[in-house]
Amino acid sequence: MTEKKNQHYVPQYVLKPWSDSNDKISCYHLESGRSFNETRRSVCSRGYFYGQKHVEDALGKLDGYHSRPLNEIRRGTPISELSPQHKQLLLSYIGTQRNRTRSEKKDIKSGEDMFWEAAEVDMLAGKYEHMIEWRKEMSQTEKLDALVDASIKGVQHFLMISGILSYGVLGDLDGAILRNATDCDYIISDTPIVHDNPRFKDEKGMRITGMAERGLQIITPIDQRRSLFLYDPIVYGVDTNHRREVIITEPEIVEEINLLQLHNTGDIAMEHTSNSGHISSISHRIEEFRRRDRIEKEIGGDNLPSWEISSEDSHQTPLKSPDLPGVNSKSGVRYTDTRNEELLRQTKQMSRYAMKISDEASDVALIGAIRFLESNLGLNS
Repeated sequence: MTEKKNQHYVPQYVLKPWSDSNDKISCYHLESGRSFNETRRSVCSRGYFYGQKHVEDALGKLDGYHSRPLNEIRRGTPISELSPQHKQLLLSYIGTQRNRTRSEKKDIKSGEDMFWEAAEVDMLAGKYEHMIEWRKEMSQTEKLDALVDASIKGVQHFLMISGILSYGVLGDLDGAILRNATDCDYIISDTPIVHDNPRFKDEKGMRITGMAERGLQIITPIDQRRSLFLYDPIVYGVDTNHRREVIITEPEIVEEINLLQLHNTGDIAMEHTSNSGHISSISHRIEEFRRRDRIEKEIGGDNLPSWEISSEDSHQTPLKSPDLPGVNSKSGVRYTDTRNEELLRQTKQMSRYAMKISDEASDVALIGAIRFLESNLGLNS
């Protein structure tokens, strides 16, 4: 069996609707403004992005589960008719995909100096003498490099665990499909899950909105004709048809939804080869939507060491929100940093359990979280 080295941070099943008959996707490189075609297999991937083969095998299984509700929606099933299991898998996909991207890993790596300092202190204190059997030829610098790399992967794995199990904390959101009835297709990016908070972001000076916050909206493309819209029903009213669809008839609104993808993009945005040129044609409007403030934030915590880092976080709220038809903010709702304390507590409890049974080994914990998902959602039956 071929060893799995090329690991996708946006899985191939997510990108499939944007690939042509030759499995090519039209890519737009944000920094250079260059467009090029790339195979679906090679785009949004890096060698050993998550770690060794056993991690990739487990994530491949998870991708199979997550593809089920997306494929069902693509076949035309209304989201209101998804089974409870598939609704939870859809939410798990949203949380996992948000936390697995290259942009997220770059944010973690921006704390590399602090990881290095912590590893150096631990090495001097002899913390690893009886825990790690180093190769004799390794220098002190090589050992520290290995520890820092393990720390970065560890934080990445634990963020993915919280994403895998996020169907709990996201379970109070309502959903609709933004059904594209225009001649302009939806695009997708290497960071496709957009978090927004139109109701409170300006009032609170909010540059990041988390999964648990009051006023959350999530928008992500499913295919060229459908985008998933999740929203806090306490804050927003949404007029839909009987299929839980908001019909988008104005190309300008589709363009604004696409600009959310460009706001979120780390390196590349993607479109079908038959639609090539659309991204380039709207790129002059990126600065209306794209926010990249330098933000101080904590990484780690929840049974992990924690560090304060400063980075241009990839998951900031957009400067501007699309003017979605039939969506209105309700008056008299006050902001809280947690919508539902009990759902958040349950989600954190599940994540901590996965960490605890793994004895803090992050790759084992990640695999354990997938097995927990299988058991909890009855995926093995």
